[in-house]
Amino acid sequence: MNKLKNWLRIANGWKRLWFVLSAFGFFYATVINPFVLTSKSNLSQYQYRWAVEKELKKPECQLYSAKPLAELVEPEYQDSEGNQGCYHIYNYRKYNNPTKVPYTMDDLDRDFRQELWGEIFVLAGLGLLGAIVLSVVMYFLGVVVAWVAMGFKKRSNS
Repeated sequence: MNKLKNWLRIANGWKRLWFVLSAFGFFYATVINPFVLTSKSNLSQYQYRWAVEKELKKPECQLYSAKPLAELVEPEYQDSEGNQGCYHIYNYRKYNNPTKVPYTMDDLDRDFRQELWGEIFVLAGLGLLGAIVLSVVMYFLGVVVAWVAMGFKKRSNS
């Protein structure tokens, strides 16, 4: 921490500006941007989750939560709202937790949270990587521009 304080104390204005912009970039890329990028897809994920939740409560769909997936036949998709049949629970189990029997509301909650936060953490990691690369490139460009500018100053003083 002392090295950073010393570096900031002796850094010129451009280096300080780079540091502040990099810090804001890291914060935005890892904390804010993952939530912004997943906000639209989260709505559809929540709608699908609610359809699965409804089907878990239906007595005619208990078979689709109690039996192993291999013993079940994929039901037909019956309407655009998902109000009929057991299509959503079958597909949710098929793609999220195909071996869990019986599939309960707690399993749905756990799988849903895992999927939601998994996407956010992946995007945060990619954002951090992108922010690091961008920060390094900007610092390198600053060093190159300063080097070129010093070359012009030396020639004009001679």
